[in-house]
Amino acid sequence: MTTEQNSFSTELSTLLDMNVRVDEVPTEGRKYEFSADEETLALLIENSPASSVSKFDGHIDMRPIRGGIEAKGRLKAVLQQPCVVTLEPVDEQIDVNIERIYLRGEEPELDVTANGEVFVDLEANADNEWFDGDKIDLSDFIYEQFLLNLNPYPKLEGAQMPDVKDDDDPGEQSPFAALAALKPKE
Repeated sequence: MTTEQNSFSTELSTLLDMNVRVDEVPTEGRKYEFSADEETLALLIENSPASSVSKFDGHIDMRPIRGGIEAKGRLKAVLQQPCVVTLEPVDEQIDVNIERIYLRGEEPELDVTANGEVFVDLEANADNEWFDGDKIDLSDFIYEQFLLNLNPYPKLEGAQMPDVKDDDDPGEQSPFAALAALKPKE
């Protein structure tokens, strides 16, 4: 992680205040709610493709499971992004379920053979996160889910890309064909 990313992560963590002490999560679970204030919204705009974010909130239910903590919740956001065709603002809403399993310890290293092949366990859950210590900071997870659920190509309804002629279009003559037409016939 670069210094700039680390600084953003620390600032977001402070603003969202989603540090959860693992020993305070009861067996039946606990709900943790978050809602971004103006300062947090400005930080999200600065560090995402969104040109404005007017709402960013949700909740995460944490409960202990065998070997770790399960985090399930909902993320809601209202934002605008520039249209990929016209650069006009496109309204967008995010309302998604989010989920992650936090396991205590260190992430196991990849199994690399002597010839450099990497064996990937396809049965392993990609949504597992590893933590060490007595706290889990959920702010990076929430921000990651926000970015993953943004429309990568926001487009205004009815916006069209301009027609571009294909070089292989047989209807259009090449410059050499036009020159050949000027050549005197024998």
